[in-house]
Amino acid sequence: MQRDLELASAVARIVRDRGDVRFALPAHTTLEIVDRPVPVRVPGSPAHALGLLAWQGKRIALIDVAVLLGATSARTQPPRYALVLAYQSAPGAPIEHGAIALDTLPDSTSIDDAAGCAMPDSRTWRAIAISCFESGGLPIPIVDTAALFGRLSA
Repeated sequence: MQRDLELASAVARIVRDRGDVRFALPAHTTLEIVDRPVPVRVPGSPAHALGLLAWQGKRIALIDVAVLLGATSARTQPPRYALVLAYQSAPGAPIEHGAIALDTLPDSTSIDDAAGCAMPDSRTWRAIAISCFESGGLPIPIVDTAALFGRLSA
């Protein structure tokens, strides 16, 4: 008797950002939602860096992923939420934290290998995404949080 192979699945958080920007984050990298974040602006920082956010006794970067991906307009009002993320800049390095600005809460979904698809044709997506899956007929890049926050210095 032949057994069907089970597809590996994982939980992802789908983020819907301003405009048509949609991406996913591995669930294990998402830590906390901050309601009505108030970042402190840092002079000379890149356009996608909204400032430093007070979180658990320290300051972490708060970034606007839509601007990082080339949105032509900056935010006209503060984000409704900040999603705190964990990442490692290199294997064995200490866990670091950063946050992304959101206007809506992310959705959780279970994905498997059968949903895999080609990465959108964008140099920025190729620089920050590790994989891609299809949901609702749209490609959803899965973002590497270390690469995302590494873009702050780019």
